[in-house]
Amino acid sequence: MMMMITTQQKALAIISKCTSIPSIFGSSYIVFEVLRDPVKRQKSTYHRLLLAMSISDIFASLAIFVGTWAIPQDNSEGIYLAYGTQTTCNIQGLFIQLGIVTPLYNGMLALYFLMSINWGWKERKIQKIEKFLHAFPLIWGFGTAILCLVFQLYSNATLWCWFGNETNQATTIVRYALYYGPVIFMLLFSTTIMIQIYRYVRRQEKANEKHDIISSSQQQHNNIKIPKSSILLRDSILSFLQENTINIPSIISCSCEKQQNTNGNQQSSMILAAPVLRDNNKEFDIETTTNAEIDIEINNSNNVRGNVPVLSSPAEEKVDTKCVTTMVDVSVSTSTATGTTRSLQQPYPINNNDCITLRRKKQRQRIALKRNKHSKKVMEQSFWYLLAFYSSFLFACATRIMGSITGDPPFSLLLLFSIFFPMQGFFNFLVYIRPRFIELRTRIVTSSRISTFDQALDGQI
Repeated sequence: MMMMITTQQKALAIISKCTSIPSIFGSSYIVFEVLRDPVKRQKSTYHRLLLAMSISDIFASLAIFVGTWAIPQDNSEGIYLAYGTQTTCNIQGLFIQLGIVTPLYNGMLALYFLMSINWGWKERKIQKIEKFLHAFPLIWGFGTAILCLVFQLYSNATLWCWFGNETNQATTIVRYALYYGPVIFMLLFSTTIMIQIYRYVRRQEKANEKHDIISSSQQQHNNIKIPKSSILLRDSILSFLQENTINIPSIISCSCEKQQNTNGNQQSSMILAAPVLRDNNKEFDIETTTNAEIDIEINNSNNVRGNVPVLSSPAEEKVDTKCVTTMVDVSVSTSTATGTTRSLQQPYPINNNDCITLRRKKQRQRIALKRNKHSKKVMEQSFWYLLAFYSSFLFACATRIMGSITGDPPFSLLLLFSIFFPMQGFFNFLVYIRPRFIELRTRIVTSSRISTFDQALDGQI
């Protein structure tokens, strides 16, 4: 890093101290929120990952706040406010390097979102591998920090103590191998996961939109398919029609329409259609052959739950224990051209275990829509965490790469680095409080943003 004039050095030293303060408070708020809530602390992997990341950020932000104060006085040429010793420099360098845990936990948090949304893992399954999500950041962070302390690699780095200002190849390799390399990898890793989550949620939205179009088309016709298990009912009707000299050799299709009867009770009408009849190699239409109008009504008894049964339920779906085999009255009436009317009434058993009701079908649709809505919210939250990650480390990585190429990064880039690098705890705090703030804004429209934010801080939701 270049030897800066006094004014620039003062500006960078003071700004980095100021921007680290909101990061300390932001991370402390998250730690306090998680620790005081036993549900978040004991049963939520998401909150435990945030807890560990916030604790790491507190120590790193404290080290940044100390800044130049920890730099040894005997090695402080051109350094503003250097009052430390080599011991304070080693301690500060240890916590600065330990700050690598924070970006590593960003990657683990992105992996958690991937498992939760794309892979559909439940909390209990994620908890089985949670120890590995904590192990990698902690082992790498503590291992590299202690290793550098043992080999006495911490020295004056202008704004604080770290790997020093030496421009030799060994120092550059250490910086990239132990810090900037893992940070850049986690940025790319988290970005790739974010793209995968977006594509998955987008596919879900398209599938739901397609399903809504099909459902609306079916509702326009108001038709329901009768399951194959209705063969007993069909045979009974055919037998009745044949006994009354109405020859219908086969039922090709049947449909069901629901309507309200005069008493306000729900009633379903099933229309049996045999559009083509075969007799002596000739085809006749049922209407021209019999000249009869067939009307079949299924009147649900009071103890029947739901509508007329429809498509077979999936094997993996649990059958509602309240859906039992019930008896319904089937009335069949025909009126021919001669004016005679014949009718049949008999009980017919409906096995609800072999089919599902329209109500349950719509319920599954609502669950799918709700799940997709939840996935979209989680995706948005993961995007904001990724944005906070980029905001904190993008300028730091750019400064280091520029310094490796040119040797002297521009002051404007160093200024952005000193502003944004210490602030990830504050950015994480804003992302953490965001869902609560949005929920309160939705409920209390008349409240001001400042008042809503204050309520969100108090946990009033």
